Amino acid sequence: MPPELELRLQASNKTELILLLQELATRHPDLLAEMQTILETSIQTSPIEYEDDLNNEVTEDWDFSGDDLTLLPSPSSQLLQRSSLPQSALPTVDLERYGQRIADYHKRLKQKKTLAVKQAIKDDLIALLQDAEHYTTQRDYANAIALYALVLDERLAERDTALTTILDQALNEAMPILETLLSDMSSYTTFDGEDSETELHPRLSTEQREGWLARFFTLWLKHLDKSYTDDILPEIILDIAWANDSIFLRNLVQHELERLRKNSSSNIVDFKQQYRTRMLDKFLKEI
Repeated sequence: MPPELELRLQASNKTELILLLQELATRHPDLLAEMQTILETSIQTSPIEYEDDLNNEVTEDWDFSGDDLTLLPSPSSQLLQRSSLPQSALPTVDLERYGQRIADYHKRLKQKKTLAVKQAIKDDLIALLQDAEHYTTQRDYANAIALYALVLDERLAERDTALTTILDQALNEAMPILETLLSDMSSYTTFDGEDSETELHPRLSTEQREGWLARFFTLWLKHLDKSYTDDILPEIILDIAWANDSIFLRNLVQHELERLRKNSSSNIVDFKQQYRTRMLDKFLKEI
């Protein structure tokens, strides 16, 4: 391997390496099976060495949330096959234009709710999320997470049932990359400001981090209404949260528990509310 390429790979973070593997698998589908074979062979033939490597190479880039992120995408993954931007260079990011583009989804469905319109919106949304991934590969992390935030905020607004379904499907595809991006940004610190030689600042500010924690918590509540049993959102929340975010998270949970108690009726058994209360109590103990 050329020394320059090796140095560049060593300097890359986990998010960038994952995106690189995904891009290679997308452009060269034949490599996908070979990657999987190499990974399986390396683990099976030398499990002791593999375990030792993991123990000896613990860094701040590793995710200790308990869930292994799938590095290799499905060959049919639409999220990795479409983009509304050229792969060479990105224009100046116009977040306002992106916001208007997302807002138009509801207007289009309000005018005509046909299968063709739904598919067109889904295709455009997938391309938009691919743009966010492309910003990540360009290390434009601020605009990448801002674009993800626009999509998630539209999902939380729940303006239309059909649109909510489309947004859920697209976000489910994008969630592994978004989780890794936020986890990396929450973990890394950089030198910044006038006193950059002595002061470290997180890439993700406290205000930004709390904003994402609140978004994921609200989305989790909406998932609880649908009785999702395999939701990974609580794990994502705990993964990107800092130790001093525990008070913020506890306040979110306790506020929701109090709201549920006020709305409860002693005459009617609400199984959905009981399920939500049980899950919130469990999450509160994990904070």
